[in-house]
Amino acid sequence: MSYLLGELSPDEAERVRLWIEDPANQTRYNQFKMIWDKSRELAAVSTMDENKAWNSFKARIKNNDTIPAPVVPLFKRFYVKTISAAAVIILAIGLFWWNRPAAEKTLAAGETVVIEKLADGSEITLNKQSTLHYPTAFKGKTRSVALKGEAFFNITPDKSKPFIISVNDIRVTVVGTSFNIREDSNYVEVLVETGTVIVSRDSQKITLQAGEKINMPFTGAIAAKEKVSDKLHNYYRTKEFVCDDTPLWKLVQVLNEAYKTNIVFGKEELKDLRMNTSFYNESLDQVLEVIRLTFNLTVRKENGKIILE
Repeated sequence: MSYLLGELSPDEAERVRLWIEDPANQTRYNQFKMIWDKSRELAAVSTMDENKAWNSFKARIKNNDTIPAPVVPLFKRFYVKTISAAAVIILAIGLFWWNRPAAEKTLAAGETVVIEKLADGSEITLNKQSTLHYPTAFKGKTRSVALKGEAFFNITPDKSKPFIISVNDIRVTVVGTSFNIREDSNYVEVLVETGTVIVSRDSQKITLQAGEKINMPFTGAIAAKEKVSDKLHNYYRTKEFVCDDTPLWKLVQVLNEAYKTNIVFGKEELKDLRMNTSFYNESLDQVLEVIRLTFNLTVRKENGKIILE
């Protein structure tokens, strides 16, 4: 009601406008607006009828009309119309309250990984320096959230209400599954652990099954999907680096992300060396020592870099 009366702040009005853009919410808004407009018409008619009757009564007295005028139960008629209009308004308010936009919440992970359970029972593990924008209650025909950064999603199944994650212009749509999403500067990586996921951008879309992943670019042609060859993506929620014939360059890439460091190769041929081991909740120095001993390397620190050679 406040939106129709123009009583909301600019930010509140913008949130309602965005809520109305959802096709399901648009229908509900139109229903409410129709009831609201009708109630105002009824109130206006009621006022006009009352004024007309009063003016007619005064004219009869002024003209000394001796013919008995029919008795019109003005109070009763006005009372009934007023009650009807009030009932419509109350119904409209109830309808709008029931279908009002849910409050929005932003979950932000600073230097600590955060786990959050949403209103539908879905559980989200948010990696460091990431944010998730979501409603406190899911209304309408979809469950929509917005992600910036990286998160692991374990979605509660609901075939009637798909779960949709937006990362800029890329949309990830699921019903009930578990998967990881990581935003990079040029693309979004989606890796599926269980179930089926649809990744789309504009008119392009691709379906991923369990054990598959894709790097969806923000611009240009859609990339081909790949098989998942390791479990390194799990490090931030399991505190474990699992290497299964994993190239050293890939382990180094994840170590740089996890420890916010800068490990580089002093020799290019070292990048394709293969690791077959696991590290659980160990310090960076401990991991580097295992790498050094495994491949008989030299590890040195220089100008903010850790050089493997």
